[in-house]
Amino acid sequence: MGMWFGIFVVIAMVSVYMILRKRRVRESVRPDQLKKSSPVPDSAFHAVSLQFSGNACDPAKNMHGRRFLSGAAPRIPLLNCDASECQCRFVHHKDRRVYEDRRSPFATRGGAAEIAARQVDLRHSGERRLDAGDEEF
Repeated sequence: MGMWFGIFVVIAMVSVYMILRKRRVRESVRPDQLKKSSPVPDSAFHAVSLQFSGNACDPAKNMHGRRFLSGAAPRIPLLNCDASECQCRFVHHKDRRVYEDRRSPFATRGGAAEIAARQVDLRHSGERRLDAGDEEF
């Protein structure tokens, strides 16, 4: 009976240790870390931009508005950061581009659309599909 009591005490102590350890780990994680999980990149062009507070360092201010592919983003705190406590965070974006319209405003309409807009026949010879002996439809 003494041996069973000893085994029971050891099992009880191990159980209490595991419960306290789990509680300590749970308390060491801040609640805001539990709520926000970093989004899983759903495209090959998942990007991040730097969000900083008003008292940010000069390197962070120089990166204002720039988006980086998530794999090529700089680490925080940035090199040469002189802030006593870095407040910079990453904001996640689905794409590196800022605007949805990818067409260049400086490009001309090219190809068939430009020729159709001119409505001028640029061919130097006649209809190439008709041979001398063929009839027109």
